[in-house]
Amino acid sequence: PYHRLLVSQLVRAATLVVVATEELARRLAPLNGRLRVVPNHLDERLYCPLPPNGRHGGIVRFGYMGTYTHLDDLLLVLPALRHVLTRHRREIEFEIVGVAADQGLAELFAGLPVRIVSPGDAFHYPDFVIWMQRHLRWDFAIAPLCDTHFNRAKSDLKFLDYGMLGIPGIFSRVPAYADTVRDEVDGFLVDNDTVSWQQALERLLGDASLRRRLGAAAKKRVMTERTLTQGAALWRAALGEALARR
Repeated sequence: PYHRLLVSQLVRAATLVVVATEELARRLAPLNGRLRVVPNHLDERLYCPLPPNGRHGGIVRFGYMGTYTHLDDLLLVLPALRHVLTRHRREIEFEIVGVAADQGLAELFAGLPVRIVSPGDAFHYPDFVIWMQRHLRWDFAIAPLCDTHFNRAKSDLKFLDYGMLGIPGIFSRVPAYADTVRDEVDGFLVDNDTVSWQQALERLLGDASLRRRLGAAAKKRVMTERTLTQGAALWRAALGEALARR
């Protein structure tokens, strides 16, 4: 309640409120009508050319990354993951970054080809970007997201993170991704049910050419539409508007 009150006071007092999504703008509008939506853009200066993503000795490696708040999102697809990991246990490996610090979750994957990876001290986003480039050698990634009131205000940041690395992704068909991901063009959009997730996992696991095509399209999309080269003008406009309102 204290945080809610504090944020409300800051929003009411602000000369201009800049948010990442239209849904956030809609929710904050009753507190402050001076709003501007600036979608997330990645700082391309943090990225360097990567070597080709190898086959890891014939193993297909896929992964998921998220903060500890994403536990429920990962549990959403747990049945599909367990089915696929059990069926292809000798052919695949699943890496979890961050969210799986919960020991109970690790036990749910006991005996399956799952690795829990820690980014160490890379807490700040620029440091984490460097860490991702050094350590994430994934053939594809997943981004499950529960359709909740909180999550409907989230942005498409995971599409940007995965795409900038050339990693194709499977994304929940929820507002955060449905307006960005072009299904089967630069990613997969999947309904939040076990059968749909299982089918999408099986399809990407078995089709290397599809993975390469989706990954290349996702990277091109992020590079041409969602870096600071394109977004800086939006920030300049927002800052100019705020200065003009003083």
